[in-house]
Amino acid sequence: MTHHRNLQSRQAFTLVEIMLVLTIMLIMASLAFGFTSGVLSYYRIRQSSDDVRAEWTRLRIKAMQDGYVYCFRFSYGENRFRVDKILDPHFAAKFSTPESNNYDDNDLQLDKTIDPDELTEDDYYIPDPESNLKQEFLENSDKNRLQRDCFFADCYVKPDARKTYYEGTNHYSFNYESWSQPILFYPDGTTSTATILLKNAQSRCVELHLRGLTGTIYVGKICTETTYEGYLDAGKTAN
Repeated sequence: MTHHRNLQSRQAFTLVEIMLVLTIMLIMASLAFGFTSGVLSYYRIRQSSDDVRAEWTRLRIKAMQDGYVYCFRFSYGENRFRVDKILDPHFAAKFSTPESNNYDDNDLQLDKTIDPDELTEDDYYIPDPESNLKQEFLENSDKNRLQRDCFFADCYVKPDARKTYYEGTNHYSFNYESWSQPILFYPDGTTSTATILLKNAQSRCVELHLRGLTGTIYVGKICTETTYEGYLDAGKTAN
C-alpha cells in the first residue's frame, strides 16, 4: 500500500528528466538540420549547373537562328551573369538619305557609317531581351542569377582566332574589369571552348565544359573543394 501511494503522489518530471528530453530533442534537431542543409546545398549547386547549361544551349540555338554572335559573361565570386549580342567590330552600316530635308538627326535612315573606333559600350553590346533587358536592371534581377549561395568561382576560355577578331580595336570590346572573359556562340553552331567552375557556400563544386567545335556541354560530378581534381581554382570564395 505504501508503494502504491508513492506512485500516485508523483505529479511532475524531475529536472534531470526534463534536461534529458531536451538534450535528445536538440540532438535530433541538429541531425535533421544538417541533413536538410546538405540536401539543399546539393540541389542548389546542381540546379545552378543545369541553369547555365540551359542558357548555353539557348544561346547556341539563338546564334544559329539569328545569325549573330552572342556573348556569355559572369562576375567572379558572384552569382550573376549577362548575355549580349556582339556587334562585328569591322561592321559599317550605310543607309540611304531620305528625299525630304525635314529629317531627324537620329533617324536610322540617314546616310552614315559606324566607325568601330568610335563605338561606345552600348553600341558594342546589345543586351539580349530574352535574358536581360538593360544593364541597369541586371543588378536587381533574379533572372540572370545562379541559385542562392552559389557563385562562379573560376573559368578558362581557350584562345580563339575569331574571339580576337571580334575583340577588334574597340576599347569596349571585351572589358574584363567587371565581367569574366567572354564565352562566344557563333552562327555556324560552334562556340568558344571553355570550362567554368561553380561553387557554393558549403564548398561544393561542379565543372561545366563547353566544346567549341560541336557546342557539346558536359557537366561534371559534384564534389567538394578538397576532392576537386580539375585544373581551375576551387579555393576561391564568394565576394
